[in-house]
Amino acid sequence: MKTCFAAFIPDGTTWAVLFADLELATQGDTLDSAFLHAQDALRGRMQAMMEDKESLPEALSDASDLAQAKEKIMAWCKAEALDLPGGTLFLPVPCNVAEPGA
Repeated sequence: MKTCFAAFIPDGTTWAVLFADLELATQGDTLDSAFLHAQDALRGRMQAMMEDKESLPEALSDASDLAQAKEKIMAWCKAEALDLPGGTLFLPVPCNVAEPGA
């Protein structure tokens, strides 16, 4: 199982989700639906990467990974002139994908 950290950004009536390492975004009307959409989007991106024979990101699991992910997401948002509002959450998103040879 792969896990990637994402920023869950509240935007009034929806939650935007950003995976900076994968240049991937999605959203949901609630935090729960945003999380489910994030899992679906991540699974689709991982499957596409495998089909294109791209290397998958390493599994992330600890606080240092979270700190690195948060730093990357914040840098990406700054480069895109996006402000992260209060209430932004940085959460691990698990993804079940069958890796070749596994």
